[in-house]
Amino acid sequence: MEDNRVPESQVKINDDTEMLNQGFQGLQHYLHLFVNRIEGDDYTIGLKKQIADTLNHIDSLPESKNINPNHFDKLNLYCQYSCKIMTKLSEFISTINIRYTSPNANKKVLDRMLDEFTIEKKEKKEDTRNGAELIKDGVI
Repeated sequence: MEDNRVPESQVKINDDTEMLNQGFQGLQHYLHLFVNRIEGDDYTIGLKKQIADTLNHIDSLPESKNINPNHFDKLNLYCQYSCKIMTKLSEFISTINIRYTSPNANKKVLDRMLDEFTIEKKEKKEDTRNGAELIKDGVI
């Protein structure tokens, strides 16, 4: 009679790998929730829209003439950049999860992808529009 039991050392490796997989999946799930909260979805108004609406309201107030228009621009850029970073981080976690938990993964290709992974940073062009124009043009 053949012994079909999995060696105890192999069970531990599979359990540890599964725990690692679940950890990566949990982290990625929370990052997706973060990004959805910023961007919004079918059921939730995103923080970017709420910020734009609030900035539009602030910009319509008489006292807003004292606000430096570059500050509106910076707020928008920081929101966009933060969301892009979290989205890229989610992609990185997905790739690292596959690399270290999938037995059939092409580890050489995934290692290269992880080694070459960067979060691109684009230079800001000088924008001469004021806050109201940025909101109207959909920048904020």
